[in-house]
Amino acid sequence: MISLTRRELLTIFLGAPFAMNACRSGESRPFPEGQIVGQSATLGHILRENRTFDVPPDNWESKKVAIIGGGIAGLSAAWKLKKQGFNDFVLLELEKEVGGTSISGKGEPVGYPWGAHYLPVPFKENTELISLLEEMLLLEGRDAGGEVIVKEQFLCREPEERVFYKGRWYEGLYLTVGASDEDKRQFAEFQKQVDSWVNWRDAKGRRAFAVPLANCSDDAQVTGLDKITFADWLRQNGFTSERLLWYCDYATRDDYGLKADQASAWVGLFYFCSRVRKSGVESQPFITCPEGNGQFVNHLFDKVRDHVRKGQIVVSVVPTDKGVDVICLDGKDLRGIHCEKVIYASPMFTRRM
Repeated sequence: MISLTRRELLTIFLGAPFAMNACRSGESRPFPEGQIVGQSATLGHILRENRTFDVPPDNWESKKVAIIGGGIAGLSAAWKLKKQGFNDFVLLELEKEVGGTSISGKGEPVGYPWGAHYLPVPFKENTELISLLEEMLLLEGRDAGGEVIVKEQFLCREPEERVFYKGRWYEGLYLTVGASDEDKRQFAEFQKQVDSWVNWRDAKGRRAFAVPLANCSDDAQVTGLDKITFADWLRQNGFTSERLLWYCDYATRDDYGLKADQASAWVGLFYFCSRVRKSGVESQPFITCPEGNGQFVNHLFDKVRDHVRKGQIVVSVVPTDKGVDVICLDGKDLRGIHCEKVIYASPMFTRRM
């Protein structure tokens, strides 16, 4: 086993000048304070153990709707209900704070994101999201084609993406340095395939891949892509370039946490096609700010805070003749909610099959 000194580690990661400055004799530089954020392992074990829970009779209440999960999905559902004048609902969040993967922290002089940190500018068809952006005063109007114009201070037009390879940084996510003629040919062919899907429309004029998902085509040619993996689709189309396969694998890992042989061809192509209006046009610019998507979390929470209950472990969701019973653990107390409907806005892997 190789043992490295602190100075050697700093030299490797940050360079010699920084290492010399940080390791001056006689100086002690404490490691910056930090914390572990995210879901509690203890709570996860409670859910995994599939315990049986009996709610005391006095701990039941009734709500027309219960929203399970306080990430962006749950907060958006609550915001929509509230906006429509519907108030007989409750949002149950497992953690101490809402936000899920879009949670942010408070710092000086500005906040910072713990996870998701940008939102592509929506196309004009995405009316629900546009109404939220209008409510948040992020828009300054529309162009001649009806597309929204986001205020410049909230835009990141040229995100810098780079690949570190053999000791150097290279621009872009596809490594062009050292690419063979065959690598280049396959990459160009892949771009043609993506352009074809970007321009594709079904008999009703719907795009194959769009945001929100409800706007996507349900044509069999499109839905059939969900029956094979992205890796299979690449192989079926003759793509064998190691560089291209890495690039596509990066895409699915970036957005879905899955490798290309685990993600469907539908989601793989969605990554490349959904943010582009038409072939030959750049992807939509990004809406962002120092706290990342925490700006949306904070706004949505402010609108629905009276309906939010934090630290609620939902341990059971049971259909009944009258609707759904939701059982949750509030600290050490078991509580139940008789509901007409439930909106399940938690990760799908947390639900019981």
